[in-house]
Amino acid sequence: MYTTNIIEGLHRKFKKVIKTKSVFPSDSALEKMLYLASMNVMKKLIQPSLRM
Repeated sequence: MYTTNIIEGLHRKFKKVIKTKSVFPSDSALEKMLYLASMNVMKKLIQPSLRM
């Protein structure tokens, strides 16, 4: 697995989160959304895939 693929996936997730909510009430709200999105990406990387 290449590092750039992981980074591109994270950027894709960030763009998706930001696109769905166009205006954030504060900087901390944006930071929290990006933090939660990154935690979701990390959770998917850590959990083994059950696809066969």
